[in-house]
Amino acid sequence: MRVEKMRIFFISVLLLMTYVMHGQGIKGKITDSNGEPLSFASIIDMETNHGIASNVEGEYALKMSPGTHRVRFQYLGFRPLDTVFQIGSAMTPFTAVMLPEAIELAEATVSSKGEDPAYTIMRRAIAKAKYHSMQVDEYKATVYVKGSGRLVDVPFLFRKKINQALAEEGIDSTVAFTQESVSKLHYTRPDQYRDTVISIRTSGEDNNTSPMGFIYSSFYEPKVVTGISPLAPDAFLHYRFEYLGFIEDGDHVINKIKVKPRSKGDSVFEGVIYIVDNTWSIHSLDLTTYIWGIQFDIKQQFEAVEEDVWLPVHEIYDVTGDVFGFGFEYRYFAKLNDYDITLNPDLEVPVIVLDPKFEKEEVKVAEEKLKNQSFDQGLKALESGEELSVKQLRKMMREYEQQEIESLPDVDTLTISGLSAQVIDSTAYKYDSSYWATIRPLPLTDYEVKGYQRQDSIALIPPSPDDVDKDSESQDSLSLSFGDDGFSANIKRRTSFKLYHLLVGGRYELSDKLYLAMKGPAQTINFNTVDGFHFGYDLEFGNKINKGVNWKAGAFGRYAFSREAFNYEGRLKLYGKDWSVLMEGGNQTRQYSYDRLIAPWANSFYTLFDNRNFMKLYEQQFARITYEQKVSKSFGYTLSGEYADRKQLENTSDFIIFDSKKRLYTDNDPAHLAGDANVFDNHKAIITQASAWVKPFWRYRVQNGAKSKDYSKSPMLTMRYRKGWGADNDPFDLVTAQFDAKKTIGAGSVLSMRVAAGKFLGDDQPKYFADFLHFPGNQMIGAPSNPVSSFRMLDYYLYSSNDEFAYGLFNYQFRHFALTQLTYFKRQGIRENIIFNTLISPESSQYAEIGYGINYLFRVIRMEFVTSWQDYKYQNFAFRIGVATDFASIFGGS
Repeated sequence: MRVEKMRIFFISVLLLMTYVMHGQGIKGKITDSNGEPLSFASIIDMETNHGIASNVEGEYALKMSPGTHRVRFQYLGFRPLDTVFQIGSAMTPFTAVMLPEAIELAEATVSSKGEDPAYTIMRRAIAKAKYHSMQVDEYKATVYVKGSGRLVDVPFLFRKKINQALAEEGIDSTVAFTQESVSKLHYTRPDQYRDTVISIRTSGEDNNTSPMGFIYSSFYEPKVVTGISPLAPDAFLHYRFEYLGFIEDGDHVINKIKVKPRSKGDSVFEGVIYIVDNTWSIHSLDLTTYIWGIQFDIKQQFEAVEEDVWLPVHEIYDVTGDVFGFGFEYRYFAKLNDYDITLNPDLEVPVIVLDPKFEKEEVKVAEEKLKNQSFDQGLKALESGEELSVKQLRKMMREYEQQEIESLPDVDTLTISGLSAQVIDSTAYKYDSSYWATIRPLPLTDYEVKGYQRQDSIALIPPSPDDVDKDSESQDSLSLSFGDDGFSANIKRRTSFKLYHLLVGGRYELSDKLYLAMKGPAQTINFNTVDGFHFGYDLEFGNKINKGVNWKAGAFGRYAFSREAFNYEGRLKLYGKDWSVLMEGGNQTRQYSYDRLIAPWANSFYTLFDNRNFMKLYEQQFARITYEQKVSKSFGYTLSGEYADRKQLENTSDFIIFDSKKRLYTDNDPAHLAGDANVFDNHKAIITQASAWVKPFWRYRVQNGAKSKDYSKSPMLTMRYRKGWGADNDPFDLVTAQFDAKKTIGAGSVLSMRVAAGKFLGDDQPKYFADFLHFPGNQMIGAPSNPVSSFRMLDYYLYSSNDEFAYGLFNYQFRHFALTQLTYFKRQGIRENIIFNTLISPESSQYAEIGYGINYLFRVIRMEFVTSWQDYKYQNFAFRIGVATDFASIFGGS
């Protein structure tokens, strides 16, 4: 702690000395010709290449040493203003009036073929995008980020209360959020960003509007956060381009290109991008995109930090939107200085990019000259100024990238889980206002000063003992998951045992190595017509240390009040990194649909409030062992064996809260079309099962100097063999296969599917209903979380089969379809779905479902309107509602 304080002291003294020594320079305001301030304009001392920016009111203050300095004022869309100053011993006032950029047009704005010249510029820029993304092996830079924001609208119902609360706290809505930070950014190719925050000061909450996702990305990559870059290889499928003319920046000609989405909405950008002629790199951009209806306006300025190496130095992000009636606006400014770059030695040879539409003869010569050239070593084999066609350059970069990937070591798991990481230095929050006064590259506005004054006054008030106690209690609230063996719930961590925990449960750390977790009656109480109300205790005891062999042991007991019966079971699980053995036994009730269980809480609700008892149960004394092995990321298998003494159960309770006269409780023996009347009789069974899954396709993920196979986008095939060995049952053999796949198409459309088929082999069929094939039905209003995990209207048991089956579940999510043809809905991130499900079996009579869904309503809701059909005839209609799905299509998944 003492070392940290000394470190802060010396840094502050050093900065103060620097401030005193450089108490001279220029200060003033930057405006347009109408006197309107230009926020976050760039001011650069051309002698030292040191840059600052104006604040939101256009004010600036640039400190410089005495002498002659040439200063450049820049703002996107305006002409650069270069001015020479003689700096003395004081601050020189200067108002910079900037004029709109002088756009010049080429002699021919449309080619003889009627093509806008923007397309030849963008073909070259797109072909060279991969080159630019791989041009720099790594760089280090100092990044200053400034953010501020506030609420601009509040729903009427909350407005009075929120304004009252703000008044009581002495808060003005204009100072709701202010933050500034200084960090050291270290980029390593291909897309590794490490951001070490060395100082930070904040007041209020950013409400997840941070622009760091954009700062940690590049428009040379195919995707920028969630949007398709205008320089993506398939950009012409998503954008139209228009040539607006050119400007001159020193010796460079800069082409101004308008970017117009072919289909407006989220996941695409619109605005203007400036491309440096001949090098085809980004000079600057002014683009807008939408994420869930939240608007992101992005301005980036690039500079040539070395010859033909352009990197971002000045970035502005405006974030505006409305969430549930709460309107907000945030603005962020980022300044990147002190670049230290390492170039890729394989890509140092400059090349000329030829467009085959306009330079046909030159392209033929270039392709003939290099037709046998291998490009896996980059540009090393080429002469300086070598001409390459767009096709050749793209081929060269593909081969070079593939060669690089193949040369990397192959690891099973990458050492860092994320592509970007932010680390906050231990002293980052401890710097005072004198430090910030010397380090920040732009002056504070009056309302920002208010925000920091309030923050400083709060920091001087020590927390009360009551607050400290509340903080320690808040440590209890942590959601835990205890694996896939059924013991998972929101169980709170407890620092000590209290009597009420017997009702609500908890998790207790017995030592550094052991824990005890308990679910109580509040978490286990439910109702069904067989048991009536029932609840119990579920205990688990296990180790917390990740060893080669880990363990957890549990016991569950519950009492069924209407059936007047006690059920129990015990379990022991041994597990390692890629394997587990689970041993279970006891006397418990079980649903007939052993693979696809109805949630007890949902069944309780429907039974008590709607007279519909969907859950059907039998009781069994059983012993079961299951072994799971994940052989690799692409293959795994499961083996299990079970002995069960099964007993038929009947309804024992007719209790109901809201009694609907239209329907009565149904019998516990479910209605079914296959089998006879004896399928529910008591019997003994011996069942073994083997299943395996495989993911056949992969792509390399490169990170931290290594590559790893990524199977996350691969389809998955699951095969299962289930064997009944007799006892009281007839022997049977069941074989099933299931294929799952999901594919992102274009700028946000998603096709999801599940296709399954199975058959009982030979003439032997299961005698009892518990061993029939049961399909993923649904008769509740809730839509499944996975859109292809179940039917929407299928009866749970009516079509259960002891013969053969095939079914398909399909969901296509459109980026634009009907409602989403309208720009408003597209910008809100809303998607429309078409649902098609079908079941083919001897009992199902060509059952099918056709539906339409709206996804991401209010960002988190999905609504579906579904019809059912049999033998191609309409049967029924249903409405389903659930949590939105496929969030990856909104947040940049592919």
